[in-house]
Amino acid sequence: MINDFIDHVEIRNVKYEELEEFWKIQQEYLDNWTFTYLQNQFNKYSSLFIAAFINNMMCGIAYGCDYDEITITLQGICVLFKYWRHGIGSKLLKFFETKVNKIKITVGVASDDTVEKFYLKNNYKPKQFLIRIKYNQLPNDYEQKKLNFHVINEKYDQINEAIILYIETLQYNNELKDNIKKIFHSYETIYIMEKIISSNI
Repeated sequence: MINDFIDHVEIRNVKYEELEEFWKIQQEYLDNWTFTYLQNQFNKYSSLFIAAFINNMMCGIAYGCDYDEITITLQGICVLFKYWRHGIGSKLLKFFETKVNKIKITVGVASDDTVEKFYLKNNYKPKQFLIRIKYNQLPNDYEQKKLNFHVINEKYDQINEAIILYIETLQYNNELKDNIKKIFHSYETIYIMEKIISSNI
């Protein structure tokens, strides 16, 4: 039955009056934003708020914001569970890309093989590892261990009492990812991937 609808998926920008429906999906699958914050982000970046519809029912969402002068961040993308593996996520992503007016898109990729391969299939390339380490879990030789990698940035997350470390990687290598996790005792290690939008260069 679902397969009959997939050919009739409508992908378009979200309307203001649809934000509550958008928010419910976001709350269940992605970010725990307040509705007020969502409204504020929509007011700034409405062209980057996308949704998929089947028979006028919202079944997937994607949204983003400015990162810097040449980059857009894809903040979230998801499809309702019962519509998984029907290509709706790829359609959402492709439509999102048409709305980007900058040179590249960056996205923090959930640490899941299926999600990672979704982005690889859509021509996103690994650029960095984002690593979160609790203060009280830092290795004793933390500073020495950092010297074995190309550290791009390091931030301190006071709220979560953690360090966020950014390490360069130019390849998809989960053995390396697992090793980094062990070396730094991290509780989260994910890829940051990028895609160049050649039409905007």
